[in-house]
Amino acid sequence: MKTIPLALGALTALALAAGCTHPVTLGEDTGVSLRRAIVNQTYDADAARNLTAVTGLDGGAAVIVMNQYRKSFERGENGGTADPSGVTATTKVSVVGAMLGGQSGGR
Repeated sequence: MKTIPLALGALTALALAAGCTHPVTLGEDTGVSLRRAIVNQTYDADAARNLTAVTGLDGGAAVIVMNQYRKSFERGENGGTADPSGVTATTKVSVVGAMLGGQSGGR
C-alpha cells in the first residue's frame, strides 16, 4: 500500500524535473529588439565624441529661474496666481541680472 504513493510521488518529481532540464536554445535574432530599442532611443550617437563646452544657464541663474517659476504658481487673494506675468518678465530680469553679476531682484 505504501509503494503506490511513493511511486506516484517519484513519477511526479521526475516529471517536474524533466521540464527543468531541457536546454534553452536561443534563435539567431536574440537581442535584436533590445538593440533596435537602444538605437531608436539614441538622440545623438556622436554626442560622446563632442568635447565642446555646453552653453546655457549657469547654476545660479538656473536656481533663480526655477524659484521665480515656482513662485508664479502661488495663490493670490483672488484665487488666481499671485503674479501671472511673473514667469516671463520677472524671470528675464532676474536671469539677465544674474548673468551680469547683479543681484536677483523682482519687480
